Amino acid sequence: MNLPPNPKALDYIIDFFEKSILYFPPSLEPNALGAIQELSKKYILGIVSDTGFSPGANMTQMMEEIGVAQYFSGYSYSDETGVAKPHPKAFSTLLEKFNIKPHEALHIGDIEHTDITGAKDLGMHAIRYDGNIESVVVHLKTLETRADVILYE
Repeated sequence: MNLPPNPKALDYIIDFFEKSILYFPPSLEPNALGAIQELSKKYILGIVSDTGFSPGANMTQMMEEIGVAQYFSGYSYSDETGVAKPHPKAFSTLLEKFNIKPHEALHIGDIEHTDITGAKDLGMHAIRYDGNIESVVVHLKTLETRADVILYE
C-alpha cells in the first residue's frame, strides 16, 4: 500500500493488541472461582505465566476485573522475569517471594513440556489439568506425564 511509517499508529495498534485480553477476557472454567476461593483459605496462591501477547500488568488487571486477583499473593510473568517456563526462574521467582522450598510447592498447569517439566525439574509437585474428561480421546497421545496427578473437569 506504500503508506508512510506512522509511529503513532503503530503504538496504537500495539497498545490495542496488548490490551485485547481486557476487551475480550477469557471465561473461567466451571467451578474455578469456587476452587480458587477455597484453596486461598488454606494455601498461598501464585500465578506463573508465559504472557505471550499481553504483558503481565494487563493480565493482572484482567484478573482484577473478573474478580480473581484478590486470591493470589504473587505473580511471575515471563515478560517481567525475562524467561518462560520451563526455565527454573519462572517458578523460583515466586518460591523465593513466598520463602517456600520447591518440595513444599505444587504447580498446576496444562502443558506437559512447560508447566509439568519445569515444576518437576525444580523439585516441585505438579498437577496437569487436562480439562474436560471427554477430551481424553483427543489427548490420548499426551497421557504420558511426569505430573503427580492428571486432573479433569
